[in-house]
Amino acid sequence: MPMKYIGPESYFNFDHNGNRVVVYHCYKNGNADRPLEYHFTTDYDEDERYSFDVRDLGSLELQPSNTGFDDAAQEIIIDAIRSGAVKLPEED
Repeated sequence: MPMKYIGPESYFNFDHNGNRVVVYHCYKNGNADRPLEYHFTTDYDEDERYSFDVRDLGSLELQPSNTGFDDAAQEIIIDAIRSGAVKLPEED
């Protein structure tokens, strides 16, 4: 039976310079049932050039199971995108 590609699930989105930016989950070995806890991408097609580990971007002291993790991670990601530390596909 042929496999069907399923795009990544949106983690969150926000406005940046008048454009809507979507940050997506990354998956272990392409398995849509297993999103990685710290790895995200700004590219729907999952090009590795736009993937990143949120722990590399700032001081994230919370674990994914803790309350407040998503808010803290999203703030770090937004700051990294705005500063240019994380690239967007449309910028290349």
